[in-house]
Amino acid sequence: MSAATTRSRARIWSRLRYARALERECQWLPKLAPHLSLQVPELVAKGRPAEAYLLSWAIYRWIPGQPYADELVEDERQASAPVTLLPT
Repeated sequence: MSAATTRSRARIWSRLRYARALERECQWLPKLAPHLSLQVPELVAKGRPAEAYLLSWAIYRWIPGQPYADELVEDERQASAPVTLLPT
């Protein structure tokens, strides 16, 4: 593997309410990913609160590219259409 394919990114929360959202994120991202027109980061590891760090954390596989910016999306409605088709 090249260095680019082994890169990852950590999600380390600063507040308890954000850390609580991690459970939903880990549950829903894999389910939503096949229905989206964009790549969704793959969860590599998830950490639990401990003495060294009191909140949950996660590590995701790095996806090369650019951060979201309005000028990169021509039609936001079209870009979000796959999400609106998901069952509720």
